[in-house]
Amino acid sequence: MPFDIIIWNVSGENIPKKNRTTAAGQASLASSLLIGLVFLASGSGKLLAPHEAPGQVVDFISAIAPQALLTPWVLHFLYNILVPYILPSAELILGIMLLIGLVPRLAAILCIPLVIAFASTNIWAITRGGYTTCASCFGIWENIFGHLTPTQSLAIDIVLFLLALTVFFLHPDAFFSNRRSLTAVSFRSRAWLSNLQLNFKQFGFRRSALIYLTTLSSNLRRVWKVITGDWRRATALVTIFFAIAATASYLSVLDLTPRVLSVSMSEVSDTSAVVTITLNKPRTVTLTLCDDNNNHVGAWSTTIPDTRHAIPLDGLLPATRYHFQVSLDQSQSSSGTYNFITMPPKEPPLIFEITISDVTDNSATVTWRTARPASTEIAYWSASSSEQKWIVKSGLAIEHRVTLTGLSQEDTYYFRIRATDAYGKSAMAEKDGVFSLAIAPEVTKRAPDFTLSSLDGSTVFLSQFKGKVVVLNFWNMWCSACRKELPLIQEVVDKQIPDTVVLNIHLAGKEETIRNYLESQGLNLLVLLDKDASVQNAYGVIETPTLFIIDGAGIIRFKNPRFSSAAELTNTIRKVLDSSATIGSPTSTN
Repeated sequence: MPFDIIIWNVSGENIPKKNRTTAAGQASLASSLLIGLVFLASGSGKLLAPHEAPGQVVDFISAIAPQALLTPWVLHFLYNILVPYILPSAELILGIMLLIGLVPRLAAILCIPLVIAFASTNIWAITRGGYTTCASCFGIWENIFGHLTPTQSLAIDIVLFLLALTVFFLHPDAFFSNRRSLTAVSFRSRAWLSNLQLNFKQFGFRRSALIYLTTLSSNLRRVWKVITGDWRRATALVTIFFAIAATASYLSVLDLTPRVLSVSMSEVSDTSAVVTITLNKPRTVTLTLCDDNNNHVGAWSTTIPDTRHAIPLDGLLPATRYHFQVSLDQSQSSSGTYNFITMPPKEPPLIFEITISDVTDNSATVTWRTARPASTEIAYWSASSSEQKWIVKSGLAIEHRVTLTGLSQEDTYYFRIRATDAYGKSAMAEKDGVFSLAIAPEVTKRAPDFTLSSLDGSTVFLSQFKGKVVVLNFWNMWCSACRKELPLIQEVVDKQIPDTVVLNIHLAGKEETIRNYLESQGLNLLVLLDKDASVQNAYGVIETPTLFIIDGAGIIRFKNPRFSSAAELTNTIRKVLDSSATIGSPTSTN
């Protein structure tokens, strides 16, 4: 016969033991070749690109190994020697042994622990989630042929495990024997080649090809009869085949890797929104939010694994585009990018930090801030005339500054600020109080400037404290009420209130006597000497103690405020400091 494999029993009855052994050898041969090719590719790919242990393997070992065993030396051996070098070398050697038929049964048994370890790593990665590719399954070859997912890698591990069992149970020779040549197991290649040459000479190419195709079909039918000669063997082989096919198909489509199914937005307002995230597996999630300029805004995390998470986002800006990503179980990998835009603001812009500065004989400057960009509009009028004058500047800004000119020292002035944002929302705010350009020792008037010498010999100007709150205390050493107030004033000085200075003006007396008195009382105050009573007269001081509180613009805000403790005086000072803060609740005008 030109295509002589072995002596077949065409009837299929009483199949000789030799034929059954040959069929088992063929199955063992095919299985060992497949395992050998996979292990050869895996081991060589990893050795051609040696590196430290992949993150998935590191996480797997850290999760299953007792922490007491993970000493620095053990970790170095595992991550820098065993995983990147020893295991790939073992795969390469076993692959070569299976391909050349060197003790294939022993090699198959040694392959099983490796396959189980690889499968365990992939099962752990699938159940934990967060890993989109296998942990360097084929090394450098993955850069050419692509990466496998943990699910695909697990399917290959299961097939390799079944093939290794096939080699172990069906290898026809002894445990430590080598595989016989292909001629002994399957084809008598030399005789077949001789017959092939003879037939080509006698019958030509076409007829010879037809003869060999017919012979091959006949031989395949005979192989099937050899395999199915024992119904139990046939049933086992068919069951194994369908089990491998079903397992591979199921794992290829099974959705085991945790992933984001959907992301939806709800309750979107001008400053907040709710993000609802739906997963296919219960997991915790972390949402990382950035604005349209890719500036990090914040991160929100959940603590309880679930398939549905509703995360409220707050502290957002109106009419602003944001984008965010979702990661599972605090892993480095994340989902795609999702975008949303907050609604325009519902409330008008807040007006705050209203201050008066640079007051002269005919002008004053008003500054303020708004919570978001808004227009610059201010109306002002005098006490003697109700006619309002408006100053409007184009453009939107947060910091606003307007200088009012053509003012009179003989009048008191009021003003009103209006702010309109880009969305048409407007707000009005009035300054808590009034101002005047007149210089007089009266509330709302400009405080008279002066120059005095201090007790330590330095020269002090009132105007040098422009921009600060000045507490002006007129006192006399022989005044009992003054002596009671000085310790309270000392407490206020010791508090070091920001942007505040306390000036104590002594009306008359000898410097040495005043200095000795302060030392005896343990007082450390800035004392100015009004030797000619010029400042006393300018401020109209008739009796002591007399106390004025002057704001940063040089306008008197309080005269002789009542206080019986340092705390009460401190609160009054803070009122002046806070007079440039928010002026109540703005009134919407649209």
